[in-house]
Amino acid sequence: MKSAKKLNKKLVKKLASVPLEYQSSVYAKEMELQRQEKQNEHKKNMAEHRKLLKSLERKSQEETNENSRAILLKKIQLQKNIIKQAPRPKRKWSPILSGSFESNSR
Repeated sequence: MKSAKKLNKKLVKKLASVPLEYQSSVYAKEMELQRQEKQNEHKKNMAEHRKLLKSLERKSQEETNENSRAILLKKIQLQKNIIKQAPRPKRKWSPILSGSFESNSR
């Protein structure tokens, strides 16, 4: 991901080239793109952690040596903790509630 200073400089230049009445929408769009980029990066990292966890669990089932199995179990527990403690994605608020009386057809 790009550094914050470079990102801010690019954003300032971009906003300067946009008429004043459109700057807020351009800024909101840029912020949304940044959030999406972070979210995609987070999803990618979590997928890598889950993949590593599955491979470690597979190795631990095949392993017969107790010492190496204990090491693998510690690594498995570490990966489980990383996955469990990862922040959940924030959801957008929606004025339309699923299952509300207005959306049901009679």
